[in-house]
Amino acid sequence: MASYSYKSWQTINLPVVSESTYFRILDHQSQTPETETTGVIYDGFIINGYYIQNLNEILSQYVKPYGISFISALQPDANSERTFYIYYTTDGWNTTTMDDITISYDWSYDNSTYEVLSDPIFDLVDIRQYLLYSFHPLEVPYIFTVRIDSIPVDSYNIEDNLHYNYVKKLSDIDNFPGEFSYAYSYDFLVTRNSLPLEDTVDLYVGARKYTVAHTCYRYCLYYLNQNGGWDSLLFRGKVIQQDKLSRLSYKKNYIAGSLDFNKVDYLTTIQEDWQLNTSFLDDQHSEKMINLLASNKIFLHDLDEDKIIPVNIMNQKCEHKTYKNQGRKLYTYTIEVNSSQPKYRI
Repeated sequence: MASYSYKSWQTINLPVVSESTYFRILDHQSQTPETETTGVIYDGFIINGYYIQNLNEILSQYVKPYGISFISALQPDANSERTFYIYYTTDGWNTTTMDDITISYDWSYDNSTYEVLSDPIFDLVDIRQYLLYSFHPLEVPYIFTVRIDSIPVDSYNIEDNLHYNYVKKLSDIDNFPGEFSYAYSYDFLVTRNSLPLEDTVDLYVGARKYTVAHTCYRYCLYYLNQNGGWDSLLFRGKVIQQDKLSRLSYKKNYIAGSLDFNKVDYLTTIQEDWQLNTSFLDDQHSEKMINLLASNKIFLHDLDEDKIIPVNIMNQKCEHKTYKNQGRKLYTYTIEVNSSQPKYRI
């Protein structure tokens, strides 16, 4: 028996077999793999002297994070890291051997290992939005999702009669195995609903510090990054929203001079689009834009309306902008998204 660990972007080629071998891949362990009818991923045959190659093309598609829930919770995401079991036989399943392969969701094309999977372009978050924090402390990844303006605060300590420190350990409250915590460097209990525009709150979550402010920005994108972590990005630049209309119609007979229609529109499809412009970026921020532009899971949060919409990125390229290649000038990015759920009118 051999155990292997891969990231989803890596090529998986297994050792050469010394005799012709049947194999079956399951998503669970089994005492009788030859008769399993559930959890069967793939069956195959390997000729003596050959090997299983490019197995990642089969298995990586089964390793995808669960859909995110916009609630205040700490949740494991076992689907971001899965183990598959390959059973082999050379004698018609009279005897078997087994390998297991663990694959982690990671499309960074980087061999580095990170405990914290979230890597936002900016650490600024609006007091009205959700904070998404992904990390991998133990056997499976976790995502911490919390609505910032509704975080429960149970107690706080006065310091200098001006500021407060509050630390909540999830190991004490949510039966989480570890010392993961989040903390505030401000009296968040009092100010979260009336935070002055010029004030900010330092919010410490696990190993990262976020700056919370009442930005007055309207739109925020939540997106799955290349490491398998969730991040967000606020847009302070110009925003243009438009509805693209397409119509289906038919022609019918009409009486000339009457109020009859000859061309009848019977279905109008309304596609909502947004053109979002970032604030000015530096080279460090720019390097992370590919995380957003290449993401396949993105949500738009209208902070004014408090409405979250699944969207698709329309950009066809990600320019690697730098201060130098932009003529030594500050630069921005324009992100184009449209609603994944078109509207209709009949």
